[in-house]
Parts: sequence; C-alpha cells; structure tokens
Amino acid sequence: MVVDPSNPKNIYISYTDFDYTGFQVPVPAGTPCPNSLRIGIEVVASADGGNTWSKPIVVDHICSFSDALQGSHVAVDSHGKVYVAWVHCVNFPVGERDIRVTSLIPGATKFKAAPYVTATGIVGAGDTYYLQGEFRDFLGIDFAIDTSRTGSDGTLYLTWDDGRDKSLPDKFSTSGTYAFSDILASASFDGGVSWSFFPVKINSDNQPRGGYGHDHYQPGMAVDSKGSLAICWYDRRDDGFNFASGRYCAESVNQGAFTNFKVNITTFAPVHGTDVFINPIYEGDYDGLASDFTKASSGFIGSFQVMGEKSNPDVQAFSF
Repeated sequence: MVVDPSNPKNIYISYTDFDYTGFQVPVPAGTPCPNSLRIGIEVVASADGGNTWSKPIVVDHICSFSDALQGSHVAVDSHGKVYVAWVHCVNFPVGERDIRVTSLIPGATKFKAAPYVTATGIVGAGDTYYLQGEFRDFLGIDFAIDTSRTGSDGTLYLTWDDGRDKSLPDKFSTSGTYAFSDILASASFDGGVSWSFFPVKINSDNQPRGGYGHDHYQPGMAVDSKGSLAICWYDRRDDGFNFASGRYCAESVNQGAFTNFKVNITTFAPVHGTDVFINPIYEGDYDGLASDFTKASSGFIGSFQVMGEKSNPDVQAFSF
C-alpha cells in the first residue's frame, strides 16, 4: 500500500489475484482463462482516504500453471503519478525472472494501466527459488521512488537478489544448479522508460571463486527526505557454511557509492515449517524499509524476521 505524497487522500494497494473461476472482469488485451489458472497483478485505488475503493485495475495477467506473476510493489512520485513493479517468471520456479514496471494513466472515470516495460538486465540466473535450508526466495525485490523534492526527485529505483555471478551444480536443486545471490539495484531517470544498463552490486563482499558462495536475499528499499537511498537484506557472508543468516544494510548519499554496515543481531538458522497454519516453505518475504513520509526527519527504519528462542519467529526493527 502507498499514500500519494501530493494528496494524502489518494491511497493505492497492489496485490496478486490467483483466480480459478474461469471468468474475470476486466482484463487487459487478451482473453480470460476459462480452462486454466489466471494470475493477475491488480491495483485498487481510493480517492477519499480509504472510505471507498475503485474496481480492480489489471496491470498484467497470464493464463498459466507453469509461469508466474507475483511480488508487486506500488509507489507514487511527488506529482501523484502511480507506478507498479512486479516479478514475472517463465517456467516457474526454475526459469529466469524479469521485473516489469508500468504506470497508471488517469482516465475519465478510472485509472488504466500503461504498457509495461521490462527493466533491462534484470534476470535471475540459476536456482534461487529454494535457498539452503529449503525455504522460498522468490519475492526478493523492492521498488521505490525519490519524493525528496531535491535534485534527485523523481528517480525510480529497483532492487532484487540475483544469482548470476556464482552458481554450483546441485543434484537436489529443481534446476540442477544452486545460485548464490547478490543484492543488485538499478535506476531510471526517465519515468521507467529506460533503466541503468549495468546494475550496481550493493553488498560489498565478493562471491569467492572457489567453494561455496554466500546468499544475500530479500532486500527492502526506501528513499528519505534528503534523497538518500538505503537497502537492507538478509546476509550469510559471515557463515562459511552459508547457513546462518544475519542482517546488513547499505546507504547511498546523493546517488553516490553505497556504504555497507552490519545490523547488530544474533545470526539465526533458517528454521521454518513449525506452524501448521503457515506455508512450510516461507521465511521472510515482503520485509520493508521506510522513511518519514512527512519529510520532517531523514533516515530509515526497517522491520525483519529473526528466529528467537526455541525457534520462534520474532520481528525486530532497526533504524539509522
């Protein structure tokens, strides 16, 4: 969910619609999915502070049991323009991912989705769906817009975990390889029309050329009132066996180089599947980073999951 900084009465929520009914209204160019699962990325909007909501705005959909759309993030720039970013995966879960971005164009009575673009060079190599410990890592993306009203105002940022740099054969993997992911980021200075061709690696450590690598996964991202960009993520660089997870963050001031620093928590093992009512392969997902919406103060705060005593999941927060 996001609130319009130019008019706080405007609120937008994006979500994934898994539709098995065989009938959907309305859909973008194409046909409904009468004999297949429909997966849609949709947005609902409120112009009165959440008292009433629009009908779903469909920004993308597929008719498929084999491909995937998920992980949407919605953001609004300083002038009220709405953007949505989400993940598309061919041959789910082992195929390569791409990140799609679109904007919502105001119509006479409702918003309509503009054609999406695929952010250049944003793919996932190898098998990064199941990480060591057998938990899911499919939704490792975040999306943010600079609304600082400084010289960098309007810049769009994407971050994601990406295993293109190091992978090893793994006969137990769904794809035959295990990819050790880094945190990458890309920027657009023209409203999402084009993206920086070479994404920036955010984590400061390098994957070793021999032996095991290190997982860096599930990043969260935000821009503060000064235009500084921060990203936080789970990180296994301090465990030679690539098992226990810690927490790292990085900050870039005025679109400069990123400085990494470690969050002071006790590293934890990926214990999951302990609650019959929770999907047994979930750990993390959708952890976020935030800045002061009112712009009265700079800096960031982010919440994240840790495994506490007796393997109970706890939520902690870190501000900087």
